[in-house]
Amino acid sequence: MPKSIKFRASFIQPETYGLAKVKEVEFKLGLGPCGRFVETLTHEVSEGILKITQTSHLTERPYPPYAGREALEFAERTRPRWFGLTGCKAAHKYNLSVYEDIREAIKEWRDGCEIKQFVYKMSDIHGRIEVIQ
Repeated sequence: MPKSIKFRASFIQPETYGLAKVKEVEFKLGLGPCGRFVETLTHEVSEGILKITQTSHLTERPYPPYAGREALEFAERTRPRWFGLTGCKAAHKYNLSVYEDIREAIKEWRDGCEIKQFVYKMSDIHGRIEVIQ
């Protein structure tokens, strides 16, 4: 998975009446120009096309909090100890509340996820494409 993808490309801007402008384009992990944190970058070069796919989130956290096994271990460590039949009901109620909190955190994380694809014609790219792994 690349850390950075850099190349020079030409763009036609509306105010230049069709004249192309060459500009350096860079995609990298971390905070992007859109204010989102880029988690993954992939690139694909096919016949005449460069396609870059970026996955980003609103926050810097790259995965949902307390996901999977970590969540269960956290719930087990923080669970109060009860005894008897009343204790079993209370423990069950506590576990349901923990799982509900985990489900809400994962839903919030997924809602903030965004996958964008950028497609460039190879005829618009000037020079080499630099990919840093």
